[in-house]
Amino acid sequence: VERSTTGRGGLAATSLLRTGMYTIGWDVGIQLRFGKRESTRPRHLNRVPLMLCYQAGDGEGFWLLGLEADRHWPGVVAALQRPEWLIDERFADSRARNRNSEALIATLDARFGQEAMEYWRQRFDEHDVWWAPINSIREALDDPQVHASGAIIDATPRPGEAPYQAVATPIDFDGHRLVPGPVPELGEHTDEVLAELFDD
Repeated sequence: VERSTTGRGGLAATSLLRTGMYTIGWDVGIQLRFGKRESTRPRHLNRVPLMLCYQAGDGEGFWLLGLEADRHWPGVVAALQRPEWLIDERFADSRARNRNSEALIATLDARFGQEAMEYWRQRFDEHDVWWAPINSIREALDDPQVHASGAIIDATPRPGEAPYQAVATPIDFDGHRLVPGPVPELGEHTDEVLAELFDD
């Protein structure tokens, strides 16, 4: 985007520490804003039903990502074909849904369990519901974006080994391309390393 708008490219980098902080960003954000740690609750007692994982009738899991609760609620209601929930006083606004989250989660669980994931995928997309699939490792590896992002690399086999792939480092260095060599045997470089340390 930078290159296409300004004609100049930019350096993209990552940090393992910042990645870790981002991974638990919800909890870190609560601590930063309110000075306390969010309590850990069982799933059925989660206070934010629109930011929670659910399961379709065929067993496939997904996350609802209704970050802006009142903005996203009408789309969820439309996708589920439950217009009466818009006027149900238990679910009418985000505060009510928060107070009645256990009942809402049970209601959503029952409704989502009535249809397979493909049905919900179509309904969610049709009604602009923010969601994401819960992928198995196999499903993640089948995702073209995983490969396009460079998350998987061709490893260099040792002599006699079949070619294989491995997980790439998540850090890219400007102007450098990682070309991994074969995994060393146990102790393969011990003499070489010791010679460098003790060159007498």
